[in-house]
Amino acid sequence: TPAVVAELEEGTGRLASAQLELRPVPSEGGLIRREWLRERYACAPEDLASTADEVWVSTDAAKKGTATADYNSIQVWARIGARRYLLDRVCARMNSIDYFRALDAMISKWARSIVRTQGGCLVEDTANGTNYLDARSPAYLGVALVRFHPNSDTPGDDKSKGARARFFERSAESGAVILPDPEIAPWIGEYEETIYAFPLGVHDDDMDASSQLLMRWTLATQDTGWCFGAASG
Repeated sequence: TPAVVAELEEGTGRLASAQLELRPVPSEGGLIRREWLRERYACAPEDLASTADEVWVSTDAAKKGTATADYNSIQVWARIGARRYLLDRVCARMNSIDYFRALDAMISKWARSIVRTQGGCLVEDTANGTNYLDARSPAYLGVALVRFHPNSDTPGDDKSKGARARFFERSAESGAVILPDPEIAPWIGEYEETIYAFPLGVHDDDMDASSQLLMRWTLATQDTGWCFGAASG
């Protein structure tokens, strides 16, 4: 009845349309609204990296490369002032060998800019990520490898994926997250859909890789004494 629908909409907020229409994601997005990510850059990502204050690789790691396993997301971000630019991304199911090769290749591709800006590679310390850290630490091609422990490195009592995604939400809502134009990054549509689907989507690997780095950058600007991710040893 209309009264029941109204009650559901009031209780579930902007996720109501997805649930009431049996769609996984509302048309305007989930936690992250589409309108917040409308600004795009069309220059070469390397041009942004050459003038950035910081360039980092951030990676979410999965356990296996089977057909039903989670994805591994490897991303490259640049920070210019308060703005965060997604430069590069690989997201696929990978076994340990494939993950090593993919992460090695991404670091190699962006190493000059990462080293110049004293950035690093933020690696989730689990599954394939732990194996990589153990084998490559403390650095690969001069790029510092930084361990990220979701439970101990997320501030506050809430250690969930959703708590970390709030840092993405705040950055995106303020207009600080800039994505590449599809003409220079054919993969961006797939990335966007996983971000807009969170927390109702099947896969959250892109959100995990993005939010852990955006959280690091946000907290680094706050005078809280909080920090995480010393270089791996």
